[in-house]
Amino acid sequence: MKRLLVLALLCAWATPAPAAEQVLFGGHTQMQGFGAPVLNYTKIRGKSVVLLGGRGGWILDHNLVVAGGAYFLLTDVNDPEVPDTIRDTEYGYGGIEIEYILRSESLVHVTLYGLWGGGSLKVRRPDTGHGTGDLFGIFDPMVALELNVTRYFRLNVGVGYRLMKGVDSPTVTTSDFDGVHGTVTLKLGIF
Repeated sequence: MKRLLVLALLCAWATPAPAAEQVLFGGHTQMQGFGAPVLNYTKIRGKSVVLLGGRGGWILDHNLVVAGGAYFLLTDVNDPEVPDTIRDTEYGYGGIEIEYILRSESLVHVTLYGLWGGGSLKVRRPDTGHGTGDLFGIFDPMVALELNVTRYFRLNVGVGYRLMKGVDSPTVTTSDFDGVHGTVTLKLGIF
């Protein structure tokens, strides 16, 4: 009887354990999330302006982010020195953002991301009330350095290039709004 028990234990010990099953969905993917206010410094129509916005999204396995973002003109782009350029300008855009975080566990690391979406631009003269409006498409690729300040807070400082398509007006064009911008993002969440 002892021999049978020893033989059974040896067989159980020598039998290989089944390999971990590989699956596309339902595995041990870690999911986190964040929300973030964003300040964006750029030039529009040759004037330095600030856009205020926000982003929020899901972080998959600490490196892939699927998010949404929206940004709106905070400062005035009018030139009071030239009466013909005095216009009320309303400008905003938003869309889907995809971000890749390189070495998120490092104190300082790089993130690459882009926004694909659309927006609205309205320009009108306050004295007559006449103006134009357009809807446009936008692509905004960015690169940033991110600092892990605390477990729940990340400071992200980056640079991007905004490309718009679809503004066709006698008073403004897409080239008035295309261009380089600097971004400061305060990410709050579970990383």
